Amino acid sequence: MTDYFDQQIVARVQRGDVRVPAYPPSAGKLQRVLGQPGYTISDVVGVLRTDDVLAATTLRLANSAYYARGSAASTLSTAVVRIGSQQLHRLTMAAGTGRVFASSGPLAGLRRRAWRQSLISAVVCERLAEAAGEPAEESFVAGLLHDIGRVLAIAVIEELGGTNEDDMWPVVERFHVELGMVIAAKWMLPPALEEVIADHHVRDAGPNDVILRRVQAADQVVALLEAEPTASAERLGTIGVLTPRECALLAKTIPGMPEFIEAFGINQIPDRAPAPAKTVAPPRATRPVQLKATGPDPIGGELVNGSATSLTVRASTAGRPNWLVQVTVDQLTFWANVTGSQPDPAGGFEWLLKPFALAADAAARWGEITAQLPKAA
Repeated sequence: MTDYFDQQIVARVQRGDVRVPAYPPSAGKLQRVLGQPGYTISDVVGVLRTDDVLAATTLRLANSAYYARGSAASTLSTAVVRIGSQQLHRLTMAAGTGRVFASSGPLAGLRRRAWRQSLISAVVCERLAEAAGEPAEESFVAGLLHDIGRVLAIAVIEELGGTNEDDMWPVVERFHVELGMVIAAKWMLPPALEEVIADHHVRDAGPNDVILRRVQAADQVVALLEAEPTASAERLGTIGVLTPRECALLAKTIPGMPEFIEAFGINQIPDRAPAPAKTVAPPRATRPVQLKATGPDPIGGELVNGSATSLTVRASTAGRPNWLVQVTVDQLTFWANVTGSQPDPAGGFEWLLKPFALAADAAARWGEITAQLPKAA
């Protein structure tokens, strides 16, 4: 079946029949402002005020744990000062790129996955540049955009009728480089960035390929976070491409990544046809759970079982694949990624989740909780 999608994607690329999304306009405006000598905070705020979504994202980021400094930032001027104009430019690029991912559809879960991985890659590359004492702009953008072809692959697959996320992700991976080059040409990206998009899977970074090395290291960090609930400096060291200093810096950064991702609002991408709510039968487990996804109201549920690397929660509504949610159980709050959701014969839905980017103390506390749970049958 996937052969059909492969053939159709190749044919569309050869015909030039691929609709490329527009370059993020707010990023372009802010880039022009920051390129002017003597720009002011008011100039930066003026750009933000032309884009309600970007303004709201800026305030959320300034008040997130990633940037929070004492009292809340209630104005755009305060938010810009807190984040910093140059850092804000990178975040504007991320927010604009995020909108490219923020489309509903049968493969919305894959968009959430691709967005999460792109944003993590961007921050990892940024931190590696900072560890080297170098400007972070180019590294952040390379991390953010090196897999941008995924979003175009997902859109094309949906147009061709693809709906099964498990089957379609390998197709996305096969074509994201080729489609990334299509976007690079349309957006007129710099040659150095085009080279990273083209080469990050096919060429080992040489001594002078600093940005490519960071992108390839970021891909390995992302793979580790997708597979394991926490990433200590020691565990990051086993990747084999990071220095001890880089490992220590990333280990401090990673636990804040879920809230950073959440601040962009892309986590709330709706599926085309979300499952309806159902009434939950009387609780069978001993641990009540609260789930907090994007939106004002938490979702109540119960912890059915759990281990160091997974948990099953029974709730009244369906979970969405690759939804990052806050989980609160026994006064412990941590983030988890929804890996599946299915109707429960007893009523409601069972969510399958994987703890994501846990700090060391949260991982230890979660281990204590799971040790007290009855073993699953």
